[in-house]
Amino acid sequence: MDFQFFGVLLYNVMSEDRKSSRKSMKRQPSSVALRLAGMAPFLLKVEAVLSKVVAVATPLHAKGMEAYKEFRRALAPYGPDEIIQMLTGVAMMFFGGFFITTIAVYEAIDQGGRESLVKNIKLIHEEVESVREANDFDDQRDDDNDGIADVNQISAEEYSVRKFLVVVRATDPKNLSDAFGNMYTILMAVVATLQVKFARTISLGLSIGHIFSKTATKFIVPPLKELAPKDFHPWIPIIINYICKMIGASIAFSLNRVLSTIHTAIRGARLATDGFTAWAESRDMHYLSDGYADDAFAFLLAGLGIYGQLFVWSKLPFIVKLLLFPATLTEWLLSMLVSLNVSNGTSTANQAAAANPK
Repeated sequence: MDFQFFGVLLYNVMSEDRKSSRKSMKRQPSSVALRLAGMAPFLLKVEAVLSKVVAVATPLHAKGMEAYKEFRRALAPYGPDEIIQMLTGVAMMFFGGFFITTIAVYEAIDQGGRESLVKNIKLIHEEVESVREANDFDDQRDDDNDGIADVNQISAEEYSVRKFLVVVRATDPKNLSDAFGNMYTILMAVVATLQVKFARTISLGLSIGHIFSKTATKFIVPPLKELAPKDFHPWIPIIINYICKMIGASIAFSLNRVLSTIHTAIRGARLATDGFTAWAESRDMHYLSDGYADDAFAFLLAGLGIYGQLFVWSKLPFIVKLLLFPATLTEWLLSMLVSLNVSNGTSTANQAAAANPK
């Protein structure tokens, strides 16, 4: 979140108030200020609905967590943490190349401060709870002691301003600033990682396509012009150019998938062997992990993972899609967002280049 935006917004509100005070002796809140204040009741209503949903889901979540704990206790003698790590490693080793974007986002979040992100989400949740309690108390206030709540005796504009002040007074601006600042930093790290990763691929594809286009223009366009009618001659270089760009993009993304496959296979193999080593050592079976056996096994698993991803599974098997549905959905959503982001950035750069030709 860009806090300079709020500074500009506050400046505009104050400027609007000064303009309106010059035009009229009555000091009425500006339309901008009213719109800003009008968001408070809406946000409080949304929060109330979400609170009801959470209230219904909380018992179910508690039962699910209790069942999960019982399941973990039953598996405790068998080392559930190490087994989960090994299964995760095997999944990455054989199918990680199909989840390139998700893995990149996870690594960016991990490097940006995953523990700090969880801490700040909890902090924001506490602030929301504080606002909810203050709003419930304000709904019951009856300062004039007439038996009717004050919020039921005021206009819509006064209600909006009142609820806006409730939100302002119940929140700690420093806590919110620190929390959103940290989340903004992590978000920017994720966006930068994805944009750089895929922008490099697109740039490589365009470069390859440009090389192919020069060769095709020299050797393919002249024969095609001899065969095609004259009306089609201006279209031939354009069509050849786009075909070359498509071929270049296909080669670039294929190379990117190969590199990602190697990376995920090695990473998954290492994760699986580390999990197995921890499982063996916790049971005093050091002979299974002593020496170079685990390292050799990791390289063997990595080779199997690379072979499987490149030559066995050209597409993700349906049963794996079902088992890894959350990761599949996340990968699809992230890929769409990245494609839109890169496309918008490319079109913006092209417009800037067209507007400022050298």
